[in-house]
Amino acid sequence: MAVNVSTRITLAQLPQFVGKQVRVVGNVKAIENNVLTLVDDTNAEVRVLCKGVPRFNEGIVEVVGVVQSDLAVDEMTSTQLVGTFSFELYREALGQCQRFPHIYPVA
Repeated sequence: MAVNVSTRITLAQLPQFVGKQVRVVGNVKAIENNVLTLVDDTNAEVRVLCKGVPRFNEGIVEVVGVVQSDLAVDEMTSTQLVGTFSFELYREALGQCQRFPHIYPVA
C-alpha cells in the first residue's frame, strides 16, 4: 500500500511543486462554482479545484491536493482551521521543517 505524503508549503512555493501532493493554508477569498480561492497574508492566491461544492465559505482552510501546471491545487481533502491563526508563525514553522528535514521528514 502506497503512503500519500504531502509537503506543507506556502503559496509562494507552489511553482516548485507542480505535479506533487502538498498542503497549503489560506483564508477564503472567493467561491465560484467548484473553485475556492484562498489568499495568505502576503496577498498570494491559489485556486483550489474542489471535488464538489466547496464546504467552507469563510475562515482559514488547509487543503491537501496536487499542484497543477497552472498552479491551481486539485483538492484531495480540506479542513477548516478554527481559533486564532498566524500566517507569520506558520511560515516560521514551515521554515524550520524545511531547514531540518532529518528531524521533520515528509517521506
